[in-house]
Amino acid sequence: MGQNNSQAFSLEWGGFVRADAAYDSRLNVESREGFFIFWPKPVKTGNDGRDLNARPGFNMWAMTTRLFARTKPSQILGGNGYAYVEGDFTGPSNYENNAFRLRHAYFVIKWSTLRVLAGQYWTPLDVPEALPRPLGLNTGAPFHSFARNPQFRLEWGRGKLKVAGIVLAQRDFASSGPGGIQPDYLRFSPLPNFHLQVHYTTENLLMGAGIDYKSLAPRLVTDSLTFTNEKVNSVSFTAFGQVTAKKFRFKYQGVYGQNLSDHLMAGGYAVETIESGGVYKYINLNHLFSWIDATYRLGRYEVGFYGGWLKNLGTHRPAQPIFWGRGENIAMAWRAAPRVSFNSGPLTLYLEAEYTQAVYGEPDEMYEVKNTHSVGNLRLQAVASYDF
Repeated sequence: MGQNNSQAFSLEWGGFVRADAAYDSRLNVESREGFFIFWPKPVKTGNDGRDLNARPGFNMWAMTTRLFARTKPSQILGGNGYAYVEGDFTGPSNYENNAFRLRHAYFVIKWSTLRVLAGQYWTPLDVPEALPRPLGLNTGAPFHSFARNPQFRLEWGRGKLKVAGIVLAQRDFASSGPGGIQPDYLRFSPLPNFHLQVHYTTENLLMGAGIDYKSLAPRLVTDSLTFTNEKVNSVSFTAFGQVTAKKFRFKYQGVYGQNLSDHLMAGGYAVETIESGGVYKYINLNHLFSWIDATYRLGRYEVGFYGGWLKNLGTHRPAQPIFWGRGENIAMAWRAAPRVSFNSGPLTLYLEAEYTQAVYGEPDEMYEVKNTHSVGNLRLQAVASYDF
């Protein structure tokens, strides 16, 4: 692409090298060689009567080592603009761990009251001003959204108020469907994901809320090779905030969500009815999610706590036992994760104990989970990170 040479081009870059080690008391539903865990696996009784998933494990990683590059601000169209690119080595899939992966790639132009962002960035349910800070690669998932999407974002702000409208597509973080996990269900709907968000911000307080709309076309043809255009339309709501006071910071978020598996959360959709010609009618699986994150700084030390909770609300109407998504057999799950860190210049050392419990069972015709049993996993994690 062409470059305007009327202004001097300046680039700054940096990142960090990060080394992780973790012990788990149980096998987990996981990704990235266990670096990213959702919840513990259910009880699986073997022929000897023992739980085959009650097996501890240990692993080490360096794949979240990160690099970024950013242009220094310059005058563009009467506003100030810059571009930003960031990546790590978690790879685009489980089979490509340690390969370079694009995290963020966007540019921003800001005027007095308007701000435009275009490129790949956090999904709107991940609010950058109020992100939790647990150690795990999951960043609080499945209780907190974790996704980055190609998008166009327009923000208007004046005083303490900001309103943002976002349209987005899917790439690395995609919805589930008959063909597996892929972005084509949104691509051929053919509408983007829409999101509207409002922020109220003061010196020590942030409060906000948002609404999200997504329409998927899970199948383009029926089993009898006839055209179908049935959609599953999903609406989610969120409220979030942050409170700061000198050495203390408290963040929180709640989500009522439909079909949020693309956010690495629990959720998805089922076939409600099968019409003549094999046409599927779909219905959302509904969930409640909430989390809190608190930190307190004591000189070079910082102590923190992350807590998350989710509840399966079912489909509200009877549906077929044909489901795409994640966690349809989990009634409820929760997590508690205290942590401590020590900083000395570019070096930061972290310790965290993360306990996650999931309540498994059998989904009925409305995907409400019955005949439940609980399982838990304790993860002990140590991290050393060197910034540059």
